[in-house]
Amino acid sequence: MKCLSEASRLLCIFFVIPLLISHSVCAQEFPSGGVFYLEGHQGLNTAFHGYDDAYVGGLQLRPQWTVVKGVLRLGATAGAAYSQAHVFGVFGPSLAVKVGDIPAGVFGTLGNFQLQAEHLWGTWHQRLLGGGFKIEAGFLMIGVTAHRDYGLNSWWFQLSTGYNLTRKKHSREPVDPMR
Repeated sequence: MKCLSEASRLLCIFFVIPLLISHSVCAQEFPSGGVFYLEGHQGLNTAFHGYDDAYVGGLQLRPQWTVVKGVLRLGATAGAAYSQAHVFGVFGPSLAVKVGDIPAGVFGTLGNFQLQAEHLWGTWHQRLLGGGFKIEAGFLMIGVTAHRDYGLNSWWFQLSTGYNLTRKKHSREPVDPMR
């Protein structure tokens, strides 16, 4: 049994961890250029008045470009949402500030922690101001957000997951160290 546990550790060290790191090295450092996330979100819409809370969910496209390398991204958000038996569009500016890294020892980092803020206008009189805390690891992102809808006097609390549509492809060509 002891041999099996040592073999599984070696498998993780030499195969699984490098595979994960090779897929996550692309986006976690806020490099020059940009990212383009497709995010799904769901949560609740509440006014805290004792009425029933409403489900809110949707899909958003979120392109962001690095303005200060390693620190700040600016971008836009556009998407569709559903709440209170209505489907509507939302759009507006967004920004992301990197606040920390997920260390991977000698391999660098696996991802980052970031704070995101945005101001969104909805096609059904929504005026959303808010943001949240997100974790970006490679081409995936997860987060939690809160937005104040000052147009309709309510709050939106959501969980989100995202996928970077523009993640960089790794070259399969061998690298010649003598060049």
